[in-house]
Amino acid sequence: MQIKQSKDKRFRSSVLVRAGDQTILVDSGPDLRMQALREGLREIDAVIYTHAHLDHIAGFDELRAFCWRKAEPLPLHGTKSCLRDFKENCMKWAFFPQTQNIGYVRPDARVIEWAISLW
Repeated sequence: MQIKQSKDKRFRSSVLVRAGDQTILVDSGPDLRMQALREGLREIDAVIYTHAHLDHIAGFDELRAFCWRKAEPLPLHGTKSCLRDFKENCMKWAFFPQTQNIGYVRPDARVIEWAISLW
């Protein structure tokens, strides 16, 4: 069913946080490219992943454009299990040594311990 004149123009999971001179992305959903273009985003200093479901990581490859401008790898923060799933199941190719310097995302995975509760 299509609703005409809908004001529902949401994109999927990503949040941008600016703190001082740092720009931190929380999750890279599949709509990351469109979100970044819409906001004129030029730089990302780090990414925090909440979990490794595709609706939160499918835009990972779009981070390449932000890595081209950086000499150092892009810090990726997440829990141990999140980064394990990310590395072993979802984006394994990004962690192969042979892809580190040919225009792909150069990740620097960093484990953080946290607990999120809504109640």
